[in-house]
Amino acid sequence: MFFLSGEHPTLPASEVKGAIEGEDEDFGVLEKSDQVLVLETDCSENVLSRRLGLCHWIGEHFCTSSLDDLFETVSNSDLVDFLPQSESLSVRVKRVREYFEDVDTQELASEMGELLVKEYGYEIDLEYPDNEIIIVLSEDSVFVSLLKRRVEREGFSERKPPERSSVHPSTMQPELARAMVNLSRVSDGDDFLDPFCGVGGILIEAGLVGTKPVGVDIDSELLVFLISIHVGHKRGV
Repeated sequence: MFFLSGEHPTLPASEVKGAIEGEDEDFGVLEKSDQVLVLETDCSENVLSRRLGLCHWIGEHFCTSSLDDLFETVSNSDLVDFLPQSESLSVRVKRVREYFEDVDTQELASEMGELLVKEYGYEIDLEYPDNEIIIVLSEDSVFVSLLKRRVEREGFSERKPPERSSVHPSTMQPELARAMVNLSRVSDGDDFLDPFCGVGGILIEAGLVGTKPVGVDIDSELLVFLISIHVGHKRGV
C-alpha cells in the first residue's frame, strides 16, 4: 500500500508503477483511492522507498473496510499474524483531505489500540513502537496498513531550488524531477539522457537512483554549472 502525495490526481500513482517496472518487476492494481494505491508486487519496499518522490510511505495492506465494519474487519484479517505479541505497536489514523470529516481521528486510533490490547495483548507504545499500524480514511473506504518504509524525503528538501548554488526559473522541484525519472522506467546502471538539461535538476535525481546521467543543452552558460555537480557519492554529471 502506497500513501501518495496529493499534488496531482494521477502522477504519483503513475510514478509508483514506473519505478516498479524500472526495477524489472511486475505489479497488479488491487485498489485505488485518493492518495492511496494498493498493488500486488514482489518489488522491494526498501528499493522503492529510495526511488519514489511523490509518495510518503509504503505499507503492508491488510484490509479495506467501511467505517461501520472496521473493527470486525480488522479482527477477521491476518494482521495479527504479522505482529509478534512480544513487540509493541502504535495506531495512527490519517484523514485524506476532507473525507470522513465527522470522524475524530485520535479517538478512532485510541479505540483500535484498545481493541488490539484487549483481544491480543499487544503493548501500546506511541513514541518508539516496534510496529506502526496506519489507518487511512479516503473517499468512501478505510484502509488498514502496517508501515514498512517511509520514503526518504529529507534529501529532497536539501535539493530544493533555493538551496542550490545555481537555479533557473524553469528548475523543477526535486520531487517532481524524481517522478519524471521514474516515469522513464530507467534501471540502475542505465544511461539517462536529458536533451534539455538546463542546470541539471532532472539529472541529479537520475544519478541518485543509480543511472549514468548525460546532459545536453543549447545554453552553454547553464552547462558550466553541471561540471561541478556530484550526484550522490559515486556518480557525477
